[in-house]
Amino acid sequence: MIKDSCNNLNYKYEHKLNCFLDQTRNTLVPKDFSLLTEVITEWHAASSFNELLIQWKKHHKSFQQQSSNYIHLLCFNVRGLELRWGEVCLLVEKHHSDILVLGEVGHIDFSLVGAAFSNYGVYYQAGENSHGGVLVLIRKDMTVTRISCALPNVCVIDIHLREPIRIIALYAPASKSWNWTDITSFITEYGLKCP
Repeated sequence: MIKDSCNNLNYKYEHKLNCFLDQTRNTLVPKDFSLLTEVITEWHAASSFNELLIQWKKHHKSFQQQSSNYIHLLCFNVRGLELRWGEVCLLVEKHHSDILVLGEVGHIDFSLVGAAFSNYGVYYQAGENSHGGVLVLIRKDMTVTRISCALPNVCVIDIHLREPIRIIALYAPASKSWNWTDITSFITEYGLKCP
């Protein structure tokens, strides 16, 4: 009798699990669905919860080592941050970029930016008028050095990784007062220019 009861519970569970997986297959991208099924399989295969945690910790360490090889950088000419605030927040939420470079930001409310992007360090260089300016957001766990640059609309930052990266974030309208040769002293062999 107990055996029949257990078999009935297993059948009900398997049926519910299969229905759940059929529904989620239609809502998740294939990569996420594959990850979900892998997690469920590992859950069922583990002999104990502690064994499962040990296995997942190994997975997490492996993922951290792999993901540290890439830097996700997003450049966006917002043409007024106040007008495009919603779009910027959605981009950050969707892409989880390590570095975000925003050009033509206009007026900046630093308290709002700091609160909305609390996981990021905020670097700003004012523009020549109320419409210009460059805002760079860099994940706080990354070590950075801001390089002194007096040019309006130009923000220069070194990121200290296994190999250093220099970010030259700039907004260059036709009416700019500086010349392109003015930024040559900031260009290095490990630099990225983000117009």
